Amino acid sequence: MYKYKEVDEEIVKAEVCKGFGSWLSHLVFDNEVYWKITDAVEQWTPCKSKYKLPSDTTLRPERELIDNKKINEVQDMLNKSAA
Repeated sequence: MYKYKEVDEEIVKAEVCKGFGSWLSHLVFDNEVYWKITDAVEQWTPCKSKYKLPSDTTLRPERELIDNKKINEVQDMLNKSAA
């Protein structure tokens, strides 16, 4: 990783740290592993905010059907809305 700074009216590239990895497996900075795909993480829960974007998936009309595993009814609803 690099940052750029001005030194004597000249832009200089300075190394901040060395890093490598992949979003598919791990992330390492200065030989310290910061994240591995096998790391345990806390269960994520959706935000319970009363302010939601119109595109929020919890507002989808078929959401209740999906939650109740009524997949055929969901497909029928989607087919009707696409027509």
